[in-house]
Amino acid sequence: MSENHSWDVYPLVFTVDFLFGACLSDYQHFGRTVCDLPPTDGARHIERFREDFDLAKKLGLSCFRSGVEWSRVEPRQGEFSKDALAFYREYYSELSSRGLKVFATLHHFTNPPWIHGLGGWLSRQVGAEFLKYVEAVVSEIGDKVDYLLLYNEPSIYAYMAYLKGEGGLPPYKKDRSALLVALELIVNTISEAADRVRSAGFKGWVGFTHAVPNTKPRPGYSLSARMYSSLARGALFYDVLDELVGAVDFVGLDYYTMNYVDGGGQVVASEIDSKGLTDTLLEVWLRYRVPIAVTENGFPTRNHSLKTKYLVDHLVAVAKALEAGVPVFAYNWWSFLHGYEWGYEYKPFFALVDVAQDYTRTPTPTAEEYSKIAQSRLISVEQQEWALSQPYPGVMRDWRLDAETFPGLGAQTRA
Repeated sequence: MSENHSWDVYPLVFTVDFLFGACLSDYQHFGRTVCDLPPTDGARHIERFREDFDLAKKLGLSCFRSGVEWSRVEPRQGEFSKDALAFYREYYSELSSRGLKVFATLHHFTNPPWIHGLGGWLSRQVGAEFLKYVEAVVSEIGDKVDYLLLYNEPSIYAYMAYLKGEGGLPPYKKDRSALLVALELIVNTISEAADRVRSAGFKGWVGFTHAVPNTKPRPGYSLSARMYSSLARGALFYDVLDELVGAVDFVGLDYYTMNYVDGGGQVVASEIDSKGLTDTLLEVWLRYRVPIAVTENGFPTRNHSLKTKYLVDHLVAVAKALEAGVPVFAYNWWSFLHGYEWGYEYKPFFALVDVAQDYTRTPTPTAEEYSKIAQSRLISVEQQEWALSQPYPGVMRDWRLDAETFPGLGAQTRA
């Protein structure tokens, strides 16, 4: 069944230091990215970042998550681009100057093509090269960054590159043992990178983002479906936290839907489960006692009633976790701008701000509702009652696409 449960309704207030933000990634939104994937225009954020930062500030956001592309900084092994480093310094200086707290991600699924000649993330040499890249970037922009995210979703990257196969990421392997080797190297590299940036004098908080699997075996599927669901929650989620929590200052959690897996480990259906966010935040806090940021949360649809309901429900979920004593200090919506989605091109519409064919920016009704919450630091009774009155779709075969079949949708653009 789709989620439409009720909760006790009263004004939910966020403290003055709680951060409301939104996210981008270089490959998906900047444009002109040269990496181990085909180039995309994204949202041309690389040309219009000042305009975008001004808009984020106007909407009342208090933080902004963006990234640095390794391929720009080190297009050839051992050759660090002074121009690229200067660009990122200017970029993060502009963001910081607007009073927005800065989350900077140093690896978001993409790599310089040359790493694959070294064996990719199965090679310890690639881990060593990544550490050099991290040191070069932090020496340039570290004083402009409040929250340094060394790696985005290491488990998902390892799965996409070393188990998913043709539908994943380079090198498109389908080998469970390779997944585990790559993940172990990535985890060890994150830990070493955290030590190095602190030794270099970085004053901000160091962390990484971690995708919440929220998986269940599809009813009627085999023992192997239960095995893969257990693998997702164990080796790909809690085992990584077991290894890394002692090395970082905070954990970023990326949370979207409840996902059902089949006997091959593939996600075959999804449904919305906002209460699962509260449960995960509480469980991670009770197990690890580490500060938490929600570094991604969002839903892809041009049905702005559905999208706004999803936003309100998940902010309520965060507020309930805060009431239970969980030190959640930030919430970031994915994504700020419409851009490229892995494997789906421009079809899924996660954005708060639409991007037209001529790259004109237009805030959506969801952005306007988010702005009210961010500026008042309050989810009102009226907003909650409205959200409770709205329906959700049921089980979706592919949530990145099926949400657009929900009634009342406008036409898609940039499909």
